[in-house]
Amino acid sequence: MSGGLSADIATILSAVVAQIRKLSDDEVKALVAGEVEFRLVPTPGPRPAKAPEPGVDPDEVRAALLDCASEASATAYLRGLKLTPASAKALATGLGLRPSASARATIAEIVRVFVGGRLNAATVQRFGRD
Repeated sequence: MSGGLSADIATILSAVVAQIRKLSDDEVKALVAGEVEFRLVPTPGPRPAKAPEPGVDPDEVRAALLDCASEASATAYLRGLKLTPASAKALATGLGLRPSASARATIAEIVRVFVGGRLNAATVQRFGRD
């Protein structure tokens, strides 16, 4: 055998031994008894990268929330965006908020800050004038 082929065989045998060492005692016994086969199986290729989720523009959401007259309408608007937990987190971060553990809690926090806060401030201003 040529030097290159010998090196290839040595590498292959080394890889086979490494795989055999990973077998349990029962698997080795079954292999020795001829109850199972040791086969060459190709390794799976790399997984395709996930397509990035389409993001929601925080500025558009902020403007839409300013138009909401109630927390209920703001919640309905945000739920209508069909935000995944990842996109809700990205939106909260884009709005300058710390995201919560779930999309629902993150939406509630966005509504509380951007709509509830504005409505409460308007109520306080009206109360102060009376």
